[in-house]
Amino acid sequence: MDLRVSVFHGIFCILMIMFPALTLSFLLKNRSKLPDRNMIAKYGTLYQGIKVENRSTTIYSFVFLLRRLFMVCLVVFLNEKTFFKPMFFLQGQVAYLIYTGWSKPHDDKWYNFLEKLNEVGLIAIAYVMFLQTAFMEDQIVKYQMCWAAICMCVVLYFFNFISMVFVFFRELRHAYRMYSVKRKFILQYSRKGMIEQNYFKSSRDTGPKSKLKAKKL
Repeated sequence: MDLRVSVFHGIFCILMIMFPALTLSFLLKNRSKLPDRNMIAKYGTLYQGIKVENRSTTIYSFVFLLRRLFMVCLVVFLNEKTFFKPMFFLQGQVAYLIYTGWSKPHDDKWYNFLEKLNEVGLIAIAYVMFLQTAFMEDQIVKYQMCWAAICMCVVLYFFNFISMVFVFFRELRHAYRMYSVKRKFILQYSRKGMIEQNYFKSSRDTGPKSKLKAKKL
């Protein structure tokens, strides 16, 4: 039974490592083709809203997955190392903040700002996690810092929720404008076609041939 569990864990670890590696290979290999319409239709969810002009921004999805894998490794392999988990978590967050602040991977400036805001909040929470170890012996301070971390999480949650609603209505407004322009174009084109049809129809009714037909009658 232990052997089966070990084999399963080994396969799972290999897949967890291969998936970010394959993502990185795909993005770098097809970097020049990523803006194409066919590539966006097939693989657009992998880099939607990300700048693909530079390599440093193209690999954002890989960095994002690698960061998640790093967090999983902290929980799995440092389960009993309560002092090292917040320390490595803090270092990982600082490295990720430096990368996002330097590269600015998102097309929208608002998403870049939101990314940095979230990372600063998580860094502050990492310091609170560090105080929850044996480094701080005062239980009252631990209790108060826990409530401070909870308040920061609530503030970040509501700020991200409001931002998501704002972006949704902004995209909805843009979609409505595009629909209005398309509808106006269709109506103008249909009206032009109707006018041309009526013109040719009236010319057939009032042209020389129509007059000869009228004399024959």
